[in-house]
Amino acid sequence: MKNRLVCECYNIYVEDIKNEVLKGARTFEDLVKINRIGVMCSACIGDGKRVLEEIKTELGVD
Repeated sequence: MKNRLVCECYNIYVEDIKNEVLKGARTFEDLVKINRIGVMCSACIGDGKRVLEEIKTELGVD
């Protein structure tokens, strides 16, 4: 997956989400607690959830 900006408010990229999954994040709520994705304007929530699922599939984690 191409590294691109997912959350403009907090400058979160695909690679940032991937790194958190590698550290153990498994749900979007985990990401909210870790890097606050989606809490300011909420425009990235749908995309953030899709990216998370794609990364988990790519890495073979549940």
